[in-house]
Amino acid sequence: MPLLCAVLALSGCTTAQDAADFTGMPYPQDFALVLCVQGPEDAADPIHRPALFIIEPDRTLRASTGAGATPDHYPAPTATLSIEQITRVYELTQAAGLLEPATAQRPDSLVACDVRARQDARTLRHRMDLDQNQALRALVAELIRLRGG
Repeated sequence: MPLLCAVLALSGCTTAQDAADFTGMPYPQDFALVLCVQGPEDAADPIHRPALFIIEPDRTLRASTGAGATPDHYPAPTATLSIEQITRVYELTQAAGLLEPATAQRPDSLVACDVRARQDARTLRHRMDLDQNQALRALVAELIRLRGG
């Protein structure tokens, strides 16, 4: 995940204008997310299929699915999220517990999610069982929807 770590490390770089643009926003200006679903390619539920989602602080969504969706991949931009869309992603990220320190968890299912979330100059890493966290499932479903299905 070296490339993805660089994305999150750089996400704290903002200008005075950037900071002014975020006054009163419902999410931190440095919010960034890297979420990698590691599941079987032939899974019946699209939420369980391999996928990589990267959201950068400028609201750029990068996404890839299928065999190429690995932590070492850096997909092309897919969309620029609206304030409402990024706010929804941020709220789901909070609800899934991804903005709090990780607790020891070993995924029991065949579908694991590796997540790095950044806010307020702090990056948190989680490895979670997708089927044991309904808010995480909702977050993945929302990211799939924002990607275009």
